[in-house]
Amino acid sequence: MSTDTRVLHIIPVFLTVTENWLYPQVTLVPGVSSAVLCNRTLGEAEFPLYGRPLWRQEAPIRNLLPTGPRLFRAVGKILNFAARAIALRRVRSWKPEIIHAHFGTTGWENLSLRQALAVPLITSFYGFDAWQLPTTNPEWRGPLRQLFDQGDLFLVEGPAFRRRLVDLGCAYNKIRVQKLGVDIGNLNFRHRDFTSSLRIAMVGRFIEKKGLVDGLVACAKAFASGVNLSVTIVGDSPIDAPGDTRIREQLSAIAQSSQMADRVHFTGRLPHDETLDVLANNDVFLCPSKHAASGDAEGGLPVTLIEAMALGLLCVGSRHCDIPEAIIDGSTGFLFEESNVEQLAKLVERISCSPEAALPIVSAARRHVEQNYNQSSLLPGLREIYREMRAAKQTG
Repeated sequence: MSTDTRVLHIIPVFLTVTENWLYPQVTLVPGVSSAVLCNRTLGEAEFPLYGRPLWRQEAPIRNLLPTGPRLFRAVGKILNFAARAIALRRVRSWKPEIIHAHFGTTGWENLSLRQALAVPLITSFYGFDAWQLPTTNPEWRGPLRQLFDQGDLFLVEGPAFRRRLVDLGCAYNKIRVQKLGVDIGNLNFRHRDFTSSLRIAMVGRFIEKKGLVDGLVACAKAFASGVNLSVTIVGDSPIDAPGDTRIREQLSAIAQSSQMADRVHFTGRLPHDETLDVLANNDVFLCPSKHAASGDAEGGLPVTLIEAMALGLLCVGSRHCDIPEAIIDGSTGFLFEESNVEQLAKLVERISCSPEAALPIVSAARRHVEQNYNQSSLLPGLREIYREMRAAKQTG
């Protein structure tokens, strides 16, 4: 008889490229049988479940109905109600032992499901749910307190994010740090030649917290100071807000006005494997994340930063959230104060002027990732959390 823990992962959308770090949690944790409950699917071909159950709570045909007329809205609600009822009936038949909700909002929305199934609820927080929502929607603090009270365990990426949850009212002993790792075997390290033109990469959605505008401004300043460089930017406006082009327009304007237009390349949004190919062909990775005016911030640190470190890029990041856990200043990379464009530009100049100093740093960065962010070492820890919660339920 199988002793695998049956874990129901609840994810709003399965699965966007920018949330690819969820995929190993669903498919690669040893000793776990996983199923997915989602509102809708996206990218099923890129993220196959290989026979694992997946249930949708929204009727696919609902998206084909016009949104205007009241009749169609009513029909859409009925279809979604039916889809959710069918999905939940199948979930009950599957008999999960653990619910793992991804994002704080998802955890709160499924408190009733926890009660109905009488199983532990683990909720992972990833950023906007603990930073932006309590700032822009103060009414979210009430549901958060309810979630902290009724939820069983909360997972975060690092100590900075743990402090944030404590500040929001979560009991410290209910929070565990569970780092997001990378597939070391798929990330081939190589030394770069930092003595010629610096090939600089940035990756992220075109939203304020990613700091891409600050990064490009810093590169333009370094270029104006004589640094021979080029910049590749991977990303685009958010999928859920394609009409929000403000960041894209700012980046384009900076590139065109800084005499760097022929040195800045925008790839658009890329699949994960193609993003890794871009990183592999660059020398320096900038991670200029910052707190947005909306309060939004990184959940811990971008997984792309860890991947870049593993590949051998020299990484420069802001002192933001848990980025300093990966970049140890002067040892595994360089840090600057978030939003300090002048400081970042000086670091780019420093790399150009002292290329020999980069070699021991990138080697130390690879070792740091192998020791602290190796996916194959971290995922068994998630298995143990599941087993612990299952055992506590059985003995309680």
